[in-house]
Amino acid sequence: MNKEAIGTLTGKYFLSVKSDRETIEWQGKFLGLASPGLYRVVTFEWLNGTEHEQLLVPATDMRYWRIYNAPEELHRAYKDYCRRRDAREERQRASAELLSRADIAIEDGKVIKQRDPRPLTIVVDGVAVSGGSR
Repeated sequence: MNKEAIGTLTGKYFLSVKSDRETIEWQGKFLGLASPGLYRVVTFEWLNGTEHEQLLVPATDMRYWRIYNAPEELHRAYKDYCRRRDAREERQRASAELLSRADIAIEDGKVIKQRDPRPLTIVVDGVAVSGGSR
């Protein structure tokens, strides 16, 4: 890390993102550089945003972290993340419901479920492509 980069994160805010590049683990603020490649951060409580605990985090663990200049940016990004997560979970619930009613289901070109009642309801990759009344 060059001299210009040392300390440039101090005072900035973050959402720590796991290696799946989507799941958020912590929210917090950079307090400073403890030693080259090791940052001191404070995490915030999820419910009320108060300071929770101080941690030392290696820069190598911050590979997918999202960095923000102001707390408002952090809050907006977290709200957007929650909307995306909730929409994804709703799609998964809807897909599971649809799959439970399907007579034939195909995912990635493979039949994953097949029954032989009439009329047939067919679901391909989570989308109903035909169906009859039951």
